[in-house]
Amino acid sequence: MAAPKNKKTEQVKAQSSKDVTRRQQDHALNWSMLFLAIAIISLLGITHPFDIEIFENINKGLKYLLGKCHILCPILFFFFSGRMLLGIALGRLNASFVSFLLILFCLPGLVHHLRIEEHQELVPWSLTHGGGFIGGIITIALRRALGDDGTLAVLIVGLTIAFAIVFPWKMVFGSRKKKDDKYDAYLEQTRNLKKQYSQDNQKVDYKVRDAVIEDKH
Repeated sequence: MAAPKNKKTEQVKAQSSKDVTRRQQDHALNWSMLFLAIAIISLLGITHPFDIEIFENINKGLKYLLGKCHILCPILFFFFSGRMLLGIALGRLNASFVSFLLILFCLPGLVHHLRIEEHQELVPWSLTHGGGFIGGIITIALRRALGDDGTLAVLIVGLTIAFAIVFPWKMVFGSRKKKDDKYDAYLEQTRNLKKQYSQDNQKVDYKVRDAVIEDKH
């Protein structure tokens, strides 16, 4: 009776795993659609191809929020929407989510730090000329804690980490590894053929030697 119970337990575990996977896929799809909608709306706000007041207000809001980096909004949301459609979920503590936040905060912060002088981070005119409200808040916090050099170092390191997370390492170096594996397999096959050829020649030599010995007798 133990075997049927174990089989039933395995079936239940397999079904549970499928349900979890399905829920994760649905969750990723929902977030992907939300990000895609935000990307499209923000893109329409930036380009405002239609003479509609709401898109002009969206454009102004993005400029005050992200400053010179307002074009970052649709690009970022399009990019992560695609990643989620490919199955790379954007979880609460997921690496993709961390890179999303790092780019969203560090890039405007870096622009603001380089363009806006100290004590003018949140002056209204500086928001649209720098990294917006987000960049201003990040810059103030880091300048007070770390100074100018420390702020620059932290923002650059944050962006480096973010781009390192989203870089397709497996795609680039995985293909290279496959080529190396194929080459190693080719070398191994060549060595085996040489070994087999050497063994065959050795057998022929033995046969010739035996034939010569028999002729002498």
